[in-house]
Amino acid sequence: MLRPVRFEIVFDAPGAVYFSSQTITGHVRLEVRSRSRSKTPMLRPVRFEIVFDAPGAVYFSSQTITGHVRLEVEEPITLKGVKMRFRGECCIHFTDTPRQMLFSYESKRVFNCRCVRLRSLVPWRLEQRCIRPCSSHIPLTPTLPPNRYAGGVDNPGYIPDMEVSKEEASDPPTRRASHRPRSSEHAWKEASLDGPKQHYRAQETYFDTEFYIYGHKYQKDEKETLPAGVHEFPFAFSLPPNLPPSFHADKGFICYVAVATLDRPAAANIVYKAGFSLHSILDLNMDSLAASNVSSSKAKNLCCFCCQTGPITLAARIPRRGYVPGEKILVSAEADNVSARNTRRTRLLLLQVITYIMPNGVKEFVEERVLKEIVRGIIPPGESDLWEEVAITVPPLVPANVHLTCRLLHVDYRIDMILEPPLPSGDLRVSLPILIGSVPLRNCFSNFLPPNETREPCGLPGINYPNFPPYWYGEYVYDRVSLESMYERITGIQDDFGPQYEPVTMFAPTYLCYTPGNKLGNKPASS
Repeated sequence: MLRPVRFEIVFDAPGAVYFSSQTITGHVRLEVRSRSRSKTPMLRPVRFEIVFDAPGAVYFSSQTITGHVRLEVEEPITLKGVKMRFRGECCIHFTDTPRQMLFSYESKRVFNCRCVRLRSLVPWRLEQRCIRPCSSHIPLTPTLPPNRYAGGVDNPGYIPDMEVSKEEASDPPTRRASHRPRSSEHAWKEASLDGPKQHYRAQETYFDTEFYIYGHKYQKDEKETLPAGVHEFPFAFSLPPNLPPSFHADKGFICYVAVATLDRPAAANIVYKAGFSLHSILDLNMDSLAASNVSSSKAKNLCCFCCQTGPITLAARIPRRGYVPGEKILVSAEADNVSARNTRRTRLLLLQVITYIMPNGVKEFVEERVLKEIVRGIIPPGESDLWEEVAITVPPLVPANVHLTCRLLHVDYRIDMILEPPLPSGDLRVSLPILIGSVPLRNCFSNFLPPNETREPCGLPGINYPNFPPYWYGEYVYDRVSLESMYERITGIQDDFGPQYEPVTMFAPTYLCYTPGNKLGNKPASS
């Protein structure tokens, strides 16, 4: 009802006449007319959710996502339809100070022109202007430095257009996404209390598809009434090939979501959002260096005022370079203190190195995240500290092949051994690069199987090794995050899906994990 039949103020005094110090009395009269045949539309169903058929909602590129939308109502509900939307995208956002905005390769360039005295820098190119034009001045266009992540055929993240088969051409366009990702980039300056900052933001959209799974798509006046009870609406969506794996970081993400919408004619739509994990396969058996050992050593002389007190040395090694989540990295190291002073401590770190890359090599930002850490105390003068096969278990992590299908992110891993001498001397650091994959080395299969057990080939796409070890899906080493807050923090805008059934969608991607030894009963096998 938009307007009552009667709504007025009635004063008790005749003619509504009063004098000072008198009391005004009266009442407000409201008259409405009830309509027994009309019903107020139901505002919220009892249950509204997306159910994926795959265990753990884990998928690979080119697979078909199947499942159903479950709707439970206590009374009949009128709908125009139920829509599904699938979106996969990558976005990065980082800041830099004006002193670091000058590229190292540009700062070393010398522009020889007798009239050039003024230069202006914009975020993605260098412009030159002459104070006094002359015929000898030739504008110079600086070339971008070589970048192994962006530009031409050297860019492994470039996904070329593929020929469309007859089966794909016959599919409705709303059920299949484009093979080539859409991208955008922005750079701007912003004032802050710490001084001006340069912002960089880039985004890649791999697919964004919406289609009806129930109702009338083209007949807008048509409506459907569902009786009270539980209703299920199946859906299917074919993922495009060459998709990067799911990944969450502080300054970027690769995220895949499914959104169900109740299209209601007499009330606001209701939206339910669910995230799903997309995996990629990195077979360590295809890397010739995965089985080779890695070692490194360094030495440093310490000084006390003007006198040298002797060196400190650090050496570390690991038996091989390639590992999978769940394996233990056995680190052997030796730290010698030949100086005359105590060292502060020795640290063993498992690091995740994330490189955020603006398109065309404009800017890069490197972030290091400590995944695991082991700390030991001081080393007295003239003594040593031996690390004999100290184990670090690899947590659930994204494989180190993100850069093959994503132009904006590059993920590497490293073992660092740090010896901290007394101040003011700097740290002595030894780095050992490692490769985190999703398929272990074949000679390590027996480490994940109980004695005298054989297994059938696994269900991973493209992997047909016999006696493949059982695997399970473990959540990312960091906690679950709100997809809404992460999207707004990095992209700068809010999701435009509409009012959500659940205001916050907590999600963390999962990755392939393996359990060594006889602990297989603690985790479910998914192969």
